[in-house]
Amino acid sequence: MKVAVLGGTGTVGAHIAYAMVAAGYEVRIAFRREELKQHVKQVFSLYGVQALELVEKLEWVEVEGLCSQEVVDLLQGCEVAVNAAASVELGAFRGEAARRFIRYNRLLASSVVEAALQARVRRLIHIGSIAVLGGGGQDHWVEEDSIQLPEPNLSPYALGKIEAEREVLRGWACGLEVAILNPGVVLAPYIRREGSGALTRIAASGIPIYPTGILAWVDARDVAAVAVKAVEARETFVRATLVGGHSSYREVFSTFASAVGKPAPRVRIPYWGVWVMRPAVTLLRWMRILPKSLNWGVLRAAYSRVKYRANRVKNDYNLAFKPLEETMLFCLKNGMYNSDS
Repeated sequence: MKVAVLGGTGTVGAHIAYAMVAAGYEVRIAFRREELKQHVKQVFSLYGVQALELVEKLEWVEVEGLCSQEVVDLLQGCEVAVNAAASVELGAFRGEAARRFIRYNRLLASSVVEAALQARVRRLIHIGSIAVLGGGGQDHWVEEDSIQLPEPNLSPYALGKIEAEREVLRGWACGLEVAILNPGVVLAPYIRREGSGALTRIAASGIPIYPTGILAWVDARDVAAVAVKAVEARETFVRATLVGGHSSYREVFSTFASAVGKPAPRVRIPYWGVWVMRPAVTLLRWMRILPKSLNWGVLRAAYSRVKYRANRVKNDYNLAFKPLEETMLFCLKNGMYNSDS
C-alpha cells in the first residue's frame, strides 16, 4: 500500500514517515527544499543506523507549494494520505495578520481534501491539535468528542486548527474515510531550533524559572504509531486525542534538567510575571537565544491547567502511551543539547 505524507519534512511528519516505512508501507513524501531532506534523515537516524537504510525507500516528490494540482499529482496512486502540513507559528497575531494566518491553514487543509477526493484517496489521516477541543475551566477534563466553536478570544493558532478540521470534516461528508488525530504538545529530540523539539531543549537547559500550568504532552513516536494504526482502521471516521500524560512544567523541566546534570528550576513565575519579563523575552528571541516559537501564545498556554481524556487510542488501538521518563531518555539520548546548539 502506498501512503503519501504531506508535511513529512517537519518533525512530527518525519517521525510518521519513518513509522510508515518501518511498518512496510511505500511512502511518498513531499518536500520544497533539498536541505529539508537532511532533517528527515536526522529523524530516521534517531531509530538507529539501520533505520537510515529506510530513507532510500522513500519516494521524494518536490513541490513548490501545496496548490491543488500539485497535491493531486502527489496523491495519485496513493490509497492513504497523511496531512501533517500546517503553519505552526503560535504568535499572538492581530488584525489582518491573524486573518491571513487562519485563512492559510484553512486553504491548506482544503487543498489537501480536494486533492484527495480528485485522486480517489481512500483515507485521509489529519494531524490536528488539542486546541480544537476547547479548554473549559481550570482543572477541567476535556472529552475527546468535544468541539470548540470559534470565539473572538481564541488564539489564531486555535482558530486555524479549527478551520482546518472543518475542511477535513467536509471531506468526510464527501466520501473520504477520515482519521483526525489531535495531539498535545509533542515531545521530540531537539534537532533544529524551531519545531516540536524546541521545548525539550528549553527543559534541558537548566532554566531557573517555571510557569504554573500543566503540560498535556505526547511522545512523537506515539503520534507516529497511532498514525500507522489509523491506516488500517475499520471505521470510516475516527477522532482521537493523543495525550500521553499531564505534568507540571516544573516536573518536566526538573526531569530533563537533572538528567543532564543541570539544576532544577527554583523560581515560580506567576502569570503577571510573564508581562513583567516581556521585554527580556523579546530580546532573547531576537538574539536567537530563545526559539522564535516561544512567544506570547505559548507563554499564555503555559498557565493552563486543563486536562484531556485520551482513552480511544488505548481502547480501540490497544496502544499505551510512553511515560515521561522514557520520552525524556529518548530525547536526551538523541537530541543536540550542547550549549552552542
